[in-house]
Amino acid sequence: MQGQQIKRSGTLAGGWRFILGLLFCAALMASPASRAEGAVPRLSYDMPEQPNALPRVEFDAVVAEAREISQRTRQTRDTRSWPARWQHLDRARLAALWRMPEAAGLDESVRVVLLEQAAAWDMLGFERPSEAAALWARVQPRAPTAAQAALPYASGWTFGAQWSDEATALRALLGCYPAAAWAASGEASVWVVQHGGLWTQDWDGFRQCLSATVSDWPAKPITDRRRFEAVVAILKDKFTRELLGDGCGRSGPDSCLVVYDALYSLDRRNPRLPEILRRMQRDVDLDTPIVLTAAPAAEAASAAETPGKKKSKSAKRFAAQSEPLSAADAEFERRIIFLTFKLPVVLAQAQAWPEGELARVLKQAVELSVLSVQLQSLKRGRTPALGRYFNNPWQWLDAGNAASTGAVLQAAGEATARKQDCTQQRLESDKLPPAFWRGYALENFRLGRDACSSVLALGLPEVFQAAALAQDAGAAERELAWLAPATAALTKEGPARTEALDVVAAFCDASTHQRKRDPWQLCEGVTAREVARAVASYDSEQARRAAAAALLGPHDCPQDLVRLAAQALGYAGDAEFWSGQTTACRIKPDDPAQAIVALTYFEGDQLSGTASAPADDPGYSLDVVVVRVADGQILARLEKNHIDSDGFRFDGIAIDTANYALAPGTRGFGLRIAHAAHCYGCLFAKTDLTLYVQAGPRLEAVLDATVDETNGEADSSDCSALPTHTTRTLGVAPGASRGLADLRMRTSTRILQDAIPAGCKIQGSGNAVQTVTLHFDGERYGAPPGITLSTP
Repeated sequence: MQGQQIKRSGTLAGGWRFILGLLFCAALMASPASRAEGAVPRLSYDMPEQPNALPRVEFDAVVAEAREISQRTRQTRDTRSWPARWQHLDRARLAALWRMPEAAGLDESVRVVLLEQAAAWDMLGFERPSEAAALWARVQPRAPTAAQAALPYASGWTFGAQWSDEATALRALLGCYPAAAWAASGEASVWVVQHGGLWTQDWDGFRQCLSATVSDWPAKPITDRRRFEAVVAILKDKFTRELLGDGCGRSGPDSCLVVYDALYSLDRRNPRLPEILRRMQRDVDLDTPIVLTAAPAAEAASAAETPGKKKSKSAKRFAAQSEPLSAADAEFERRIIFLTFKLPVVLAQAQAWPEGELARVLKQAVELSVLSVQLQSLKRGRTPALGRYFNNPWQWLDAGNAASTGAVLQAAGEATARKQDCTQQRLESDKLPPAFWRGYALENFRLGRDACSSVLALGLPEVFQAAALAQDAGAAERELAWLAPATAALTKEGPARTEALDVVAAFCDASTHQRKRDPWQLCEGVTAREVARAVASYDSEQARRAAAAALLGPHDCPQDLVRLAAQALGYAGDAEFWSGQTTACRIKPDDPAQAIVALTYFEGDQLSGTASAPADDPGYSLDVVVVRVADGQILARLEKNHIDSDGFRFDGIAIDTANYALAPGTRGFGLRIAHAAHCYGCLFAKTDLTLYVQAGPRLEAVLDATVDETNGEADSSDCSALPTHTTRTLGVAPGASRGLADLRMRTSTRILQDAIPAGCKIQGSGNAVQTVTLHFDGERYGAPPGITLSTP
């Protein structure tokens, strides 16, 4: 028994010795001596100063060795000349050196070498943009602030292939983050709107900058795709953690909106975006109304008054109003920017959101857009306006999502019209989407507020076109049925019908065959109005009858006026030669004593007076003149132009005399030139409009735009070229630029359902409508970014 006990005790003692041995080995492995180069000590923006972190002799040895390396690489920065291993430096010593107060006084040459080594050893750590800037300021103390350390100093810093991915990410972040974010207080993007400042140019600006920065080596490019993708992955991970952890609780460079903007540029399809936006939304109160009332004037004015200096009444009033209004502006911008970020994710990842989320976002965006108009109407202090790429949610609407957004926006427009009395405050904005304005206009018509409704918002030319393309009368009626609330206003004399006549005048001129499906007789009204204007300007009864007959004739001109204009140009040919679809003439509505004449011909035929038939198709020469109706004398002329007629044949010409009142005493006119592809299965056709103004004896072109275009393939086997029809209408808009009125251009694109090849399907209706404002630059009307006025 005793022996067994002794044996058992010995066994237990051996077991304990084994366990203690394992613990001892683990302790040795965990000790600094055993780790050697295991866990990497890292530098951080908040590392405390530690005097004597290195013995003086070690500090001096490291500095001397770094200086010697700097001297060897001074000319080339060739880091391959560095020793494979330092004699006096390792990671622990480098971390200790940066914590010493003496590090702030190091020579720049020594600092460069030590910083290069810290980057190569992956010792530059950060979590947020502000921490990256603060760390750079810590290792580059010559810059007095973190922002100045980051920019422009960091943006000029070159780095080599030996840098770790995270160090590269830090440097690239400092160089590519929006410059204004470092100086901003509060939400950085809101600060930019209110104070101005540089920002990335578009949604991909941050990513594009990263790509250029990571690839921009001082010698030859030695990076590869792996390095760029690694930097993107590091920053995505840091941005995601920051937004999920902090929401919108930080400011300056760490504010959620600027961080999200950078994250979205790196990966628009990130499946975690809905989760991130929901976390951010907890700190963005979208439902509480923004209060526009100012503080009590007396209280605010007295608080702002300088002792010993009495302020004027206007100064007191401004002091009372500016601060509350500024707060409202800031809150408006914060919300509208957030919705601009949220809407594309709701559209692209609908399954990640609760039912009805899209409708909620659209309604919130409408309310804020209406609020921006109200804020601008106050005209106090700095007021918000949509327009930057990051604070305009309507940029995400297109034909692909029109089916899911159109009904919601139209309903929002109707609700806004019911809520606001437009007779007291007219709602005007070119930022709200067309579907909203359609609902707004229809509801005002329904309420009998004809003067408040914009007929332009109804898109009457597009409606006429859709009705004309309908297969039968019943289908045409269905195309027009939604306009029933506007019928009364469009059929009686008044502001609405007057505006409608202006809107459809050009369409009626170019498409007289569409008049059959015009329930409001607008095209007939256009003709009658121009006849009345022309007749009223004549004195004699005979002249009245002649003018009326001319306006109702085949060319809207006296019978022989085109031939007289040709003779005035020195051309031959009789009235039959100068007729047909290649010739156009129209009385000027603003001066019936003058007419506009356009002549096209094969070069040479105008001299012989005989039409030829060239073997090839050399195209047509074009003359445009303004002549006196009485005798055809030329009053103004456009230098001879050329009309191509190759694969897409010239198909006719028409003069557009819509009310282009561009300035007092200056009314423009348009020339429409049609082309078409005459072949089996071809759907291509287009009409180009050139807008001219008369300057003494010269005609000057101020705008070129494609106003009607059909494209696609009737037998597209892969469904990649579905047939579409695009129309553009022009109208004079409020405001002027460089002496000429601004123009409002409405573009409507629809897929031709009847021409879709069998087996091809589309998402939604495939329709898209866009309205933009064109400004005159002194020579031409220019297009906003992303808009092409004329198709080559």
